[in-house]
Amino acid sequence: MKPIYITIFLFFGILINYTQAQNVVANSGGHFESPQLQISWTLGEPIIETIGAGDYILTQGFHQSILTVTAIENIPELQVEIKAYPNPVTTKVNLSVNSDNFQDWTYSLYNAEGKLLVSKSINTGITEIPMQMYVASNYILQVKQNNRELKSFKIVKSR
Repeated sequence: MKPIYITIFLFFGILINYTQAQNVVANSGGHFESPQLQISWTLGEPIIETIGAGDYILTQGFHQSILTVTAIENIPELQVEIKAYPNPVTTKVNLSVNSDNFQDWTYSLYNAEGKLLVSKSINTGITEIPMQMYVASNYILQVKQNNRELKSFKIVKSR
């Protein structure tokens, strides 16, 4: 009867070991955050792979953070201020465009797979985009004038 107890003990011991999250035992580490950038790092972790292209080098280890990007592209010479808020969103996104002329202005909302969900004209300074019918996920909101993309936003839809 003792071998069955040992087997059960080993089974639950292995199960508990696999349900724990990955941990990094490192010599040092840190976190830096500014309005434009957020970076976390650890020192002394094992290196899995290093990939390089030109001046950019990516070293992949066990410390992988979650990236959240909300403004994707900015055109420096753009004289119009475009904002999307609140982000994250639950029911609706307000698209604010500071312009006097709304001729040929449109917005397009895409899901995470790139499928076009809605595309409509922008006729006023603040356009409400309903989001309550969409599942919690990430979406891309593009603002265009004369079919030229002016700005894109990553919209995070929460529950």
